[in-house]
Amino acid sequence: MHHTHGLHRYAVLSLVILAIVALTPFGARAYNSSDIVRESARTLEGGGGRVASFWWLPPEYWQLVAKELGIPAEEQAKVRTVFRDYLLVGALESKLNTDKKPEFATIAEIVKRAKFYRNGEEIQVLRDVNPEVVRLTPSLVYLLRASLAGLGDGLRLLPLANVDAKGNPILSGTAPGELRLEYRFDESSAMQQVDWRAPLTSIAGAKKCPTGGEPLEASWSWCPWHGVKADEEP
Repeated sequence: MHHTHGLHRYAVLSLVILAIVALTPFGARAYNSSDIVRESARTLEGGGGRVASFWWLPPEYWQLVAKELGIPAEEQAKVRTVFRDYLLVGALESKLNTDKKPEFATIAEIVKRAKFYRNGEEIQVLRDVNPEVVRLTPSLVYLLRASLAGLGDGLRLLPLANVDAKGNPILSGTAPGELRLEYRFDESSAMQQVDWRAPLTSIAGAKKCPTGGEPLEASWSWCPWHGVKADEEP
């Protein structure tokens, strides 16, 4: 009886986490930040009631949230300036025990289990970031945390470097690029992998097949239905 009840609660937990993927339908452009969250959501299952969800939140996401929250113009300008130097990945790993609330992994535990690759190059989670990012993030992450309801307390943000030798941003939601995550729940678990490929359709808009007119993901180079090169510009 307890086992069945535990499975039921695990199913509910999984549905709540996966519900973030269906927040809003896509349009040609990102009308709100939840479009970006929906497209960037990735979920892994580790067995034993463990579920991990990840979101790549590119600089454009933070700019859009700042606008939606109506923070002062000078603060929005700071968001545009300082957040472009980082790749911020939202992470939430939870374990549901029978008749108990979910147990959330700490940021140290998640970092230990994760490996990130930016355009094929391994990059580390940063220990220190710009103080302005530290100051602004708690209020800006409110929308994502609130959308997770009771699971929001388990949300962690992992900062990754995103500048080249000349100080220019490397990955964004509008330019071609790739972010990869390899994740292992524990030493006895298999390594699992998720990928984010830019540009994101929720930011750059959909491309169109020049033959049939079908909408295509912004990161696609070819139409899978007609085998022709996709329009270059979304």
